[in-house]
Amino acid sequence: MDTVRKLLDDKGTTIWSIEPDASVYDAVKLMTLQDLGALAAVVDGRLVGMISERDCARHIVRGKKSAKETLVRDIMTIEVIYAQPQTPMDECMAIMSEHRIRHMPILDGDKLVAMISLRDLADVIVKEQDMKIKELETLSYYHGT
Repeated sequence: MDTVRKLLDDKGTTIWSIEPDASVYDAVKLMTLQDLGALAAVVDGRLVGMISERDCARHIVRGKKSAKETLVRDIMTIEVIYAQPQTPMDECMAIMSEHRIRHMPILDGDKLVAMISLRDLADVIVKEQDMKIKELETLSYYHGT
């Protein structure tokens, strides 16, 4: 299977991020506007955490402080699981499944270069399977079987 670099060549590397000192309300607003499930928390171009829709929803349900009063840094995940551009996509899928995460930052050295999702990986797998099916159908057609 191809590496994350191939996926990024096809998908692009747009990164939506937020500063840890922003409010959870602002994080939810950005995720809603951009139809995202998670954001990278970034300071000076460095990844310092991740915040997901699930993190925000859980915080809001707990109701200790409002989303406008709570900072991203208060609820973000600090120990972030990441991959590198040379990581095989199937390895990313296994890591994401094992750790039950839906979004994974891609770091080149210590620089955040992209974000991928389980959906991105699933789309690649479906496309590869479709291509294999078409190849097999073509071979079958030409061999008269």
